[in-house]
Amino acid sequence: MKAKLRELVEAKLRVKEEPNSRGESDSSDQSDLSDQSNQSELSDQSDSSPKQSPQISPSEIRVFVDTAPVLERYWAWKAGLGWIGKSHQLIIPHAGSMFFLGEIFLPYEFDEYDEPMPSRCGNCRRCIDACPTHAITEAQGFDSVKCLSYQLIENRGSLSEEAVSAMHDTIYGCDRCQTACPWNKFATPNTTPEFQPKPELMAMTKDDWHNLTLEQYRKLFKGSAVKRVKFEGLKRNIAAANGNSDVIE
Repeated sequence: MKAKLRELVEAKLRVKEEPNSRGESDSSDQSDLSDQSNQSELSDQSDSSPKQSPQISPSEIRVFVDTAPVLERYWAWKAGLGWIGKSHQLIIPHAGSMFFLGEIFLPYEFDEYDEPMPSRCGNCRRCIDACPTHAITEAQGFDSVKCLSYQLIENRGSLSEEAVSAMHDTIYGCDRCQTACPWNKFATPNTTPEFQPKPELMAMTKDDWHNLTLEQYRKLFKGSAVKRVKFEGLKRNIAAANGNSDVIE
């Protein structure tokens, strides 16, 4: 996805640099207009002439898709793509919240910017009611440490008692707030081959998970975000889901 965004921007830049319909480059047109005899006319029209797009090198472009510490939801909200809901997820009208956010960093400012979108959550509190660890509240916002997704992925220590009692058979992450969100009725499953689960992953049984080895873990999740939890963390989660209290302390 990151590579596709970069290809799109570079293609746009190539279009701007191509000769016009008369076979002349934009730079030659500008040099023609700088003729001494037309200086006064150009001076009068300078304020009304359209601004030229700055020439930038592809090396000056930075593209991110969950690959750098970028405040993606904030910038997506500032760009008018959607609003940050009570679930603290970015919600796009008629699309929902189940998507990747991509950013393209360019070395210049634009003439116009979109406006942030106001919240359309209204009185809905389905995500709040669905949160298994009560990490989302209307009064105090979001308690990230309580979040089941944080506990099962980012937490490097023992799972909290709330997480253990709420996880059931979940061993990685949590999307219950998104599943409960009525805006996600507009979400459509993707057909991108790279995003589809591996057949060997779908074939895993409870016993397979309980007996998972480091080598199997590396092969199963090669190139996957699941590796963020580390092998030890995933085994901890599996043990907790299996009711092994000696491991989860």
